[in-house]
Amino acid sequence: TCCRYRSAPAPAGGRLSPLPGVTWRGSTAVGAIEPFADGWRLRDRAGGLIAEAPMVVLCNGADALGLAGLPSGWIERVRGQITWMRAAHSKLTPGVPRLPLASGSYVLALPGDDGARVVIGATQQPGDTDTRVRDADHRENLERAQRLLGQPIARPDALIEGRAGVRAVSRDRLPLTGHAPD
Repeated sequence: TCCRYRSAPAPAGGRLSPLPGVTWRGSTAVGAIEPFADGWRLRDRAGGLIAEAPMVVLCNGADALGLAGLPSGWIERVRGQITWMRAAHSKLTPGVPRLPLASGSYVLALPGDDGARVVIGATQQPGDTDTRVRDADHRENLERAQRLLGQPIARPDALIEGRAGVRAVSRDRLPLTGHAPD
């Protein structure tokens, strides 16, 4: 991966350590959330009790809408792919860019224990949920980085790597936050 996991405030990205009184339950499939006198019950798909809590924070992308009983049209699934290479494989001066550059795409330099990397991204394909890495998307990212920087970014022999994922995007691109309606 391009980022190490750190405790809060996670300046390089990654996972934050839970706050006191907060229990992290990742990789747990919740089939239903139901209110009860003291808060919320979370049930698995077979109806078994997973947990009871006074508050629940949904952080599961587009699937959060179904659990909250909200219309699925509030969120669109958008595939995106990032491209990265070791900084030594780029045509950039080491440590450049010092700050992220962005205008329709982005280029940023990230330090790492195994050497610095240049990260470029990201493609956007609404409605596409395929998470396989595509050569065509690497080419698109490299072309967009060239337009942003005014010069080609990768050496001809550069080893290009990447990752693709699907993110949940609201219609106005703003986060959905607050209490779910009853």
